[in-house]
Amino acid sequence: MNARRTPPAYFLEELTEIVSRLLFTSPDPQRTRYPLAEPGVHRSAVAQDLARELQETFGVAIPVAALLATRSTLDLAGLVLDAVAAGRRTERADGGGSAEAGFADSASTPMSTVQDRIWFMHELAGSNLYTVPTFLELDGPLDVDALGRALTVLLARHSILRTLYRASAGLPRPVSLPPEPVVLMTVPSTEEDAVVTAAQSRVFRLADEIPVDFRLVARSSGQHLLVAAFHHIAVDRVSLDLLFTELGVRYGEALRGTGPVDPLLEPAPRYSDHARAERDELATPVMQRRLRARAATVGAALADGGAALLARSGPAGRVGGYPLRLANGAIQLALPDAVGVDEAREINLSGQRADGIREIGPDGTVRFESWAAAVLYQETGYDGVEMPLDRAEDCARELAGRFAAYRGQVERNPGYQSVAGGRGRGTGTSELARASGTRTGADT
Repeated sequence: MNARRTPPAYFLEELTEIVSRLLFTSPDPQRTRYPLAEPGVHRSAVAQDLARELQETFGVAIPVAALLATRSTLDLAGLVLDAVAAGRRTERADGGGSAEAGFADSASTPMSTVQDRIWFMHELAGSNLYTVPTFLELDGPLDVDALGRALTVLLARHSILRTLYRASAGLPRPVSLPPEPVVLMTVPSTEEDAVVTAAQSRVFRLADEIPVDFRLVARSSGQHLLVAAFHHIAVDRVSLDLLFTELGVRYGEALRGTGPVDPLLEPAPRYSDHARAERDELATPVMQRRLRARAATVGAALADGGAALLARSGPAGRVGGYPLRLANGAIQLALPDAVGVDEAREINLSGQRADGIREIGPDGTVRFESWAAAVLYQETGYDGVEMPLDRAEDCARELAGRFAAYRGQVERNPGYQSVAGGRGRGTGTSELARASGTRTGADT
């Protein structure tokens, strides 16, 4: 029988914190008593609570009987390590198997309110609206195998990058797939335009595909372009910079042959922890009272018993947004005392003109300011000074296509870093370059 390897310190600390919570003691490995060896403790109840904690934290299902046989946190650590390893072997033996076996986030794993909205809009539109294409230009020698290993560790540490979102009773349910080696597909430079376009137009199937995809374009003279497509449900501008910074670190480790003992057991801070904290805050008595009070206020206003202030766009066909008062079963404008209806309309119109829209006609036709039309034509080649309502969908498709092509040209310019879309190069490009001894456009 093989001896168990010593668990990493960070892993033992996390288990110690779980154990401490069960006895409401300080999470100190030297002082925390072990609940299943503590006299006077209802061991079966504690073991059941512990099993739930381990399932939620590490995604492993350990029988209560096995937990009752442990006598220390170190015993527990070995048991969890074995369960994780067995889960990985089971998944590989099944050729991928069921995502729910061993590594699925349970139904209790929450999504943030932002993720809920993104998922809903993605399912509603089914487009590339939330696709985040990112391009990293790498000059000089590149160890492609090491880069693939670095990406493998990155996805192993960040479960959000390997999470599916499956609908259950009309609501999204996150399911984390087990870590798998990243096979980095390398294509010749002749296919660069096609690969870039595919990344920009990628429409993720969130129920069946992880929200990230990588391609590597091998250019001439040792240059490479790493093309990544992410879904916004998994990343934003800040997290992208952090991910590519870490990718540089992991690439350096792969080159040196060093790295985490087990990336699955050295997890990164989890977004699900943030989502759970958000949900917990919403469930606090204070927030529940506020939500109930707000609902009661609106409900009372609808029932002719009170008033509520709202903000809505285009009430009664007016241009722009206005504050409204819901009272006595009716909706009324709630403008500040010093602002009249005509002034409020002019404020909205001035904002509209600043956005490049001269007017919206009674028939719904959008007419652009001449300067806005000129900018559109100069930058994208779109030629049009108005958008009739019956052609709005066709015009929108044309604009989307032209903007995607324009965005690709701009973002692949070495000196460019996007601000609006969060899709430019972050610090990770430099980190990866330093780790490989190369120089990129972000360093120039």
